[in-house]
Amino acid sequence: MKIKIEICLGTTCHLFGSSELVDIESRLPVEIADQVEVVYRACLEACHSQCYKSAPFVRINETRLIYEADAVKIIEVLQEEAAKIKHDADTKKNT
Repeated sequence: MKIKIEICLGTTCHLFGSSELVDIESRLPVEIADQVEVVYRACLEACHSQCYKSAPFVRINETRLIYEADAVKIIEVLQEEAAKIKHDADTKKNT
């Protein structure tokens, strides 16, 4: 199962730094890089329901929204998600 990461490239997110995230795939740790699918979106519309100053926004697996996203935050969340997937797989294997 891939971890889907959606990076907002809308105007507000772009102005607040999402353009610095377009190379996130090259910054992923080797142990999780093959588990991640990166998708770029014209707009996640997160700023419509959240404060504009919380941009840029990144969504993980269509459910988890990262505010003021940067590479460090994204990688931390991806490592958490990868650990959950591994734990679930190990649990299934042992039952």
